[in-house]
Amino acid sequence: AIMLPFGAVAAEAPHAHHGHHQMAKVSSKQKKDPSIAAYVAASDRMHKAMDISYTGNADMDFAAGMVPHHQGAVDMVAVLHKYGKDAELRELGNRIVTWQNAEIGIMKRWLNSRQGAVVSVESESKKQYQQAMENMHKAMHINYTGNADVDFVNGMIPHHQGAIDMAWILVKHGRDTELRKIAY
Repeated sequence: AIMLPFGAVAAEAPHAHHGHHQMAKVSSKQKKDPSIAAYVAASDRMHKAMDISYTGNADMDFAAGMVPHHQGAVDMVAVLHKYGKDAELRELGNRIVTWQNAEIGIMKRWLNSRQGAVVSVESESKKQYQQAMENMHKAMHINYTGNADVDFVNGMIPHHQGAIDMAWILVKHGRDTELRKIAY
């Protein structure tokens, strides 16, 4: 086992923790659509940032994975606000940004207060997080339509399901009451 500060990479092969992340595949016609290009860029940034080295500590892994996950939602809302037309979705987007930014702040403070305190170990939560992330990454490879409202909904459904799956893992294996409040 090795000590890991927040953001450090464990001594394992690159991407050995879930390693199947691929950038979204879109047609050349789709690449020309500005909303599709923006959604793909936001999604790819999030997936890359979520490609973390899991520690086996359910609390640390949840927070380390959910910070970029929440930022991905904020970035997807920015695309919705730029290209979307539906007023109800735009209002939902405003609520998403408010809540996600608040939780990002909580989790960053939580992580920063625990730097260097985690030993990397194998655990059931580590395996479950890896599988949940893999499932979400695959499910977010949607068929983009070019309608920013439709694409937002189609992308956010698997995005949110991924968060729910990770929250249940935290509830089952985590110990930190502050993080458990976020999960519920």
